[in-house]
Amino acid sequence: ARPDLTLVEAMVQAGGVRNVSIRGSPYDFRYAPSSAYSGTWLDKMTSLIEDTYEINNKTKVTILSHSMGCLYGLWFLNQKNDEWKSKYILRWIPTAGVFAGAGSGIKQLLSGDVAFVPIPGLTGLTLREEQRSYESSMLLLPSPQVWGDTPLIYTPSNMYSSYDFEILFEKSGFTHGFERYQLIGNLTANLPPPGVDTVHLYGINKDTRTAFRYASDDSFDEEPEPIYGNGDDTVPLLSLQSAGRMWNNNN
Repeated sequence: ARPDLTLVEAMVQAGGVRNVSIRGSPYDFRYAPSSAYSGTWLDKMTSLIEDTYEINNKTKVTILSHSMGCLYGLWFLNQKNDEWKSKYILRWIPTAGVFAGAGSGIKQLLSGDVAFVPIPGLTGLTLREEQRSYESSMLLLPSPQVWGDTPLIYTPSNMYSSYDFEILFEKSGFTHGFERYQLIGNLTANLPPPGVDTVHLYGINKDTRTAFRYASDDSFDEEPEPIYGNGDDTVPLLSLQSAGRMWNNNN
């Protein structure tokens, strides 16, 4: 396929048919998969796959997910039993899966993050309250199951890891942050295997924001200095590789 084609256009050129063998499941990125479409996304996705299977002469379906969509995909597959997956799913192809969260996940809750909102004059603090309201922000935090005590936040006197979210939320004035995190954060963080043939595609060797250094011990109302590590420019390598290390091809 030519590099200037979109993914769907490339699939069409390869013989796919829009809304027959190529179909999509959009979602509102602010919500967790359990509450998307007022809690009906699971049923909608199930119907989409079953219908796609039928209109393609009972051909098993390949699911392609990207970034946070990989968390949606994993959560979805974990809700379905082995009999259903064996009948309907050929394979799952997560791409650039943010399986164990990202450094930017903690920054947006402490100080707001405009890295993916390129509007002149917009600051992190302007977006912080909005980003704190997203359920998805809790899913994108670096998960303790993978990151453990790896430092994520540095201040002049302290280092904070994924075990310290309660302290960080309190210091940054995010009053109910930890309570919300406990309700949502573990939907996929334990990385239960999907139970289907899985091929995860991701990029490496791009400078990726992995941790942050603040100038103050007591205030996060500032733009911190990013600390870069390996990754795909958005998701750190540790997160990208976490699912493969945990599943080890035993789906």
